[in-house]
Amino acid sequence: MNDLVTVIITTYKRPELLNRSLRSALNQTYPNVEVLVVDDNDPECAARKETEALMKNTFSDKDNLRYLRMPCNSGACAARNHGVEESKGEFIQFLDDDDEMLPEKIAKQMAVFKADTNNKLSAVGCYGEVVDGEGRHISDIKDDIKGDVFFWNMCDIVGVTSQILIRKSTYVQSGGFEKMHASQDHWMLIRLFSVGPYYDYVPEKLVKIYHHTASRISTNNNKPLGAVELYEKCKPLFGRLTPDQVKLVMRVRNENIVDVYLNQGLKKQSIHFWLEGVKERKKLKLRDLSRLVKIVMGSKTYGGIIRALSSIKHSLSR
Repeated sequence: MNDLVTVIITTYKRPELLNRSLRSALNQTYPNVEVLVVDDNDPECAARKETEALMKNTFSDKDNLRYLRMPCNSGACAARNHGVEESKGEFIQFLDDDDEMLPEKIAKQMAVFKADTNNKLSAVGCYGEVVDGEGRHISDIKDDIKGDVFFWNMCDIVGVTSQILIRKSTYVQSGGFEKMHASQDHWMLIRLFSVGPYYDYVPEKLVKIYHHTASRISTNNNKPLGAVELYEKCKPLFGRLTPDQVKLVMRVRNENIVDVYLNQGLKKQSIHFWLEGVKERKKLKLRDLSRLVKIVMGSKTYGGIIRALSSIKHSLSR
């Protein structure tokens, strides 16, 4: 008997995109899948009514599909956790309502789980393809990392949730999603790998991640606050790292905060956190001075100068 996998699709204000995502979940070749759609729209809004109509008129005949309505808009974290509470599967696949899984995604990831006879793996990822709203290729997501990823994932997330198949028992033990301004996915994975640090992946592009102009659950305005929250939440876990690992995590997380504020055009806040990072590390390196120049000049101007210098260097080396 194949272990049951639960696909959880949380949806908010995007009924026109849900159809594609839902079909990709229902069309999986893996033979034992249940699909939960968690509707996080307010009960009286147009998006809730459109989603209800889609579920009734198009998908009401699917025996392995359940439609769950949140009592009010509660946010992605609460909606996902509710989906896990209602799930019956031993494994969990979160899928954004604008993303799309290829038909063999779950089957190929479950094969990796089954090969793990010691049941050490907490999650199995895959490569992904980033596309625009029309499905045109933008970039690939390829992180060749596996094994004990606890430290690595504190520096850089192993993948987005639509890429990753998760062992439910580890997810529940870790506490699941926690409400934040942003970076909820990253913090969830940090908590997951703090319980069970082992991760593997399928080296194939098995999911399409759509980038478009439709409304997203996390907005860009929340990203700086989320970056700060993530750093503060990481600090209690530093005791599990070596001193050198702690220094690297501190630098990476601080630089992320600085860059996110800078990308929002908030130079004052960028300089504030740059200075806080230097004080915290108690050391000023050339890398820090270079980042300060970037803040003062702005990302576009700084990037243009770096590209120009690189071009000059390339031409002189011929």
